[in-house]
Amino acid sequence: MKSRTLTALGAALALVAAGACLEEDVTGVRTADIDLVVPQTTVSTGEVVNVTFEAQGTGIARVVIDWGDGQSDTTTFSGPVEVAGDRTHAYAAAGTFVLVGTVAASAGVASDSVTITVN
Repeated sequence: MKSRTLTALGAALALVAAGACLEEDVTGVRTADIDLVVPQTTVSTGEVVNVTFEAQGTGIARVVIDWGDGQSDTTTFSGPVEVAGDRTHAYAAAGTFVLVGTVAASAGVASDSVTITVN
């Protein structure tokens, strides 16, 4: 009995050490996560800001990009595990804005944010 327990523990530790998602390997569920990439975080008024998102999570329903100025873009999905996309936006006024990307999935909700300075 002790040998089986140690073997199972060793296999689980090997998965973690290899960078595998233990939760997904054990339960079949991938936790929600999103990453935003914004190449230019300081722009002029009216200049286009590009954001690329990569999201994952079991049963993705939507990704929302909130530009921080009262505008947002929502993309709906029918339950994939990984999605990616690009969005653009031009700020009409100068200021500092927090751009927030949020993924909602059956496996939870996750957000990432980037501060945008508009001159």
